[in-house]
Amino acid sequence: MNINKSENIFVLGVILAITGLLAALLMAYFAKITAGPIAEAVYASANRSLVAVMPPFKSKRSIDFNNIKFTGVFNEENKLTGIAGEFSAKGYGGDVKTLVGMNVDGSIRTVLILENNETPGLGSNVCVRKEQKTLKTLFAGEKKSDGLAPNRILDYYSGKSVTSSAEWKVAKDGGDCPYITGATVSSRAVCKAVYHIVSVYSANRDAVKAELFKKEVR
Repeated sequence: MNINKSENIFVLGVILAITGLLAALLMAYFAKITAGPIAEAVYASANRSLVAVMPPFKSKRSIDFNNIKFTGVFNEENKLTGIAGEFSAKGYGGDVKTLVGMNVDGSIRTVLILENNETPGLGSNVCVRKEQKTLKTLFAGEKKSDGLAPNRILDYYSGKSVTSSAEWKVAKDGGDCPYITGATVSSRAVCKAVYHIVSVYSANRDAVKAELFKKEVR
């Protein structure tokens, strides 16, 4: 049987269409079966982060307020015991997604970086919490400490609160926030994110708490 050029193109088009349809169906199928596990993994990761920066809690509620995701944690008596704020500021390699755990009065408990694309060995040192290895720990075989690993930039903010209208800046820019030489942009991003979260909450504390109590418990 002879197939001319136009018929050959038609056959190839049908084959490509069928192949594309099958590929689309397979992608849709796998997207459906993986959506649940992915959502569960994201939820579990978010919950672990909250546990790391908040006091023990029974339930939580989240709202979006002034481009910040605020999550309130509640005890068994439905009393608000802590507030976490999540905000991203532009770093050297992209957004630095920052989570700030606060007491209800607005003072900072802990700062944790959820996501960053900063330069390894420079900007990443601003964002990453890791155990510090010393000769003592190597030879003595000491176990890792409980809780979050230290980070001198992030730990600086613990206990701080907004007490004036002056915006927080890194020391290189005339402020008090610490920075790492060679990673000033990353240090600025963390400082900006932390200040934005804490200052917005401090200025709108009653409104944020009222909105949280309206939300459904999770």
